[in-house]
Amino acid sequence: MALANAKASAESGLPAPRFRRGLPPSPELYPTAWEVPPLRNIHWGLLDISTLQGKVLWVINVASEDDESDAKYAHMVRMHDTYHPAGLEILAFPCNWYGQKEPGDNEDIAAHVKEKYGVRFHMMSKGDIEENPLFGMGLDAFPVPPEVVWNFHGSFLFNREGMCVARFGLTEGEEAVEAAIKELVERKAGTGSRLLTPEKAKVPGSEEEIGSTTVTVIEEEDDTVPSTEDDWGEEDEE
Repeated sequence: MALANAKASAESGLPAPRFRRGLPPSPELYPTAWEVPPLRNIHWGLLDISTLQGKVLWVINVASEDDESDAKYAHMVRMHDTYHPAGLEILAFPCNWYGQKEPGDNEDIAAHVKEKYGVRFHMMSKGDIEENPLFGMGLDAFPVPPEVVWNFHGSFLFNREGMCVARFGLTEGEEAVEAAIKELVERKAGTGSRLLTPEKAKVPGSEEEIGSTTVTVIEEEDDTVPSTEDDWGEEDEE
């Protein structure tokens, strides 16, 4: 079955998924991202997700040595610089499961992304994203395809209410990602502005990836909180 899936992925033009170790982990799902227990960051500290309540979260798996690493990191840095003041928080999770493109340890990764890309957003501890509740919530909201198959493929947006409302695969362009981020950060709670919402239902027998989102109008109370600092501390003196 694994070989058949790999062949099908190759024919579709997508990277082949890595082989599983056995039964896939089933991380605990939470009502919102704000209930997720603290997660360890790349500096070995703990990030209390609840301190980000009211922000827009972009959760994505990353790697340092993928062919797309330079372009993806440049895009993430640009999105952070543009939309962080409006409430965007990026949580990047290094993972070595996809082609062994993230071989370094936390210290190596932290030094690399800060020196090469000037990263200032939240870099999280290297690990297996299949055991991560944020990715579990993303896959629960967007179950097609049923797993993350490659680096930068686990790309999910959570709105200010802590719900996963968008998923992006390997084929979506930067413009689509930015449009969704802009939509979410510019939404003013309680004004009836447009809000991205997930398509929850899985299409029976379909292996096609959901790469789009729907838009509806929802009126909600304002529950935003003041901005919090990132994990990198003050800028180094020149």
